[in-house]
Amino acid sequence: MISKRKLSSLERFFYDRSRLNLHSCFFLGLQLNQLPDKHQIAHALRSTIANHPKLHQNVAIDPEDNIPYIKNVDTIKFDDVVEYVSWDGFDDNTICHIFQTYNFPYNIEKPLWKVLVYAKENRLLLLLDHALFDGMSAVIFWKSFMSSLSSDARDDFDLLYELTGDPMVQEDSHVYENWPTSWSSTLTKAIAGVIFKFMPSVITSVGKDQLRFNGYSFPDSLLTHKPDDDSSYEIRNNNRQLNLQVQPDHLNGILSACKSHQVSLTSFITALISMSLQLKIEDGDYSGSKIMIDIPMNTRGACADVLDIPDTSVIMGNFVAGLNVEYNLGESEELWQIARTVQAALNKQTKTDILETVNKVRLLDVADTTEFIRQKVKATGPSGTFEVTNLGFQEFADVQSNHGYLVEDAVFNEPQGLSDIFTCCIISTPRGGLNCSISYPRALESCLKPCFDYSRDYLEQELYQEKHT
Repeated sequence: MISKRKLSSLERFFYDRSRLNLHSCFFLGLQLNQLPDKHQIAHALRSTIANHPKLHQNVAIDPEDNIPYIKNVDTIKFDDVVEYVSWDGFDDNTICHIFQTYNFPYNIEKPLWKVLVYAKENRLLLLLDHALFDGMSAVIFWKSFMSSLSSDARDDFDLLYELTGDPMVQEDSHVYENWPTSWSSTLTKAIAGVIFKFMPSVITSVGKDQLRFNGYSFPDSLLTHKPDDDSSYEIRNNNRQLNLQVQPDHLNGILSACKSHQVSLTSFITALISMSLQLKIEDGDYSGSKIMIDIPMNTRGACADVLDIPDTSVIMGNFVAGLNVEYNLGESEELWQIARTVQAALNKQTKTDILETVNKVRLLDVADTTEFIRQKVKATGPSGTFEVTNLGFQEFADVQSNHGYLVEDAVFNEPQGLSDIFTCCIISTPRGGLNCSISYPRALESCLKPCFDYSRDYLEQELYQEKHT
């Protein structure tokens, strides 16, 4: 009998969050110099699906124990995963429409992803469910797709995948389940289990000194529907969308400045947003002074190193751990000093304390993730002020092997969230430079837009190049 790979606690959290309608999808979109036709798209998708088993899987409930597990999909047809759209433009309303419209039902014979084709602007947008995929999975998908594109392809575009032989999953368990534990982490997990069970609000409560925007009412600013029985929710997903864009030549200057100050681009952007909040939000618009910043970490490299496993074991999937940075509005206003503070916190969590960082994720092992999520909705506010997710500098494919297809630009974004008030999603490409998609509640437009305008001006005027004492 073939074993059924059950969801890890991390995957179960994202599964329950989507199942409760608190997350629809996230996307990574490419804009090409020319649009492939259906035959060419089918050829590239067929190869990509064959190389990555997660792309022909869904989540189902095991009837024997009522626990969700990863299930193979028997067939994938072109129309199951490709949709041609005819929007008026790729703007705020379109992005909100994506998050309001597209989600991925579980326990059906379709995979947990879809490609939207917006021919008017040569855009291909990959939408993914978060239970089995993370942001780097989208990067891996597009790298495989772009390397498989062929202008000569004339494949039949109806059938993209058909299960043959025994249905098998790629692995027996998520690699986090093999993560080394210590006596202290075991004790912490035991204590957390008791708290989760008897006093969950202790875990989800927001500190009194945490920054709160007076115009943001939780959960009303997040939800349009909160049923009395807590069975299902409905997120507004009507955020304002703002893009901080940096052209390639300009980006090189920022990267050079970051290198000289020994900080990453992620730390730089995090510091810029923090400084903008510090300088531009009005005293009457908020209470509290502590900014809580969430930065998802791609743990693939750490997993390979710590567990001594091949990189191929951690390719497509959900391999994230949350990094946390605190910054007080009363501290320094100088950009590079803030960036160094952020970088020190990231270095500690990703290097010195990497075992503890992943073991914090595994605290979900002792939680009823459904109840934990419900308690987060009942909290006085999101646990984080904002999130910064950076997918890095990506070339996607060697120009010489792409048969004339070039990635002109890329954009990454996620829906309005339960854990942070606003989000910053970053990706950079050689021809498009950097795009930082900022998504923030409409209720806070008058409060936050001046902050983001300041961030844009700061980048455009290259104020980070000024010398500070």
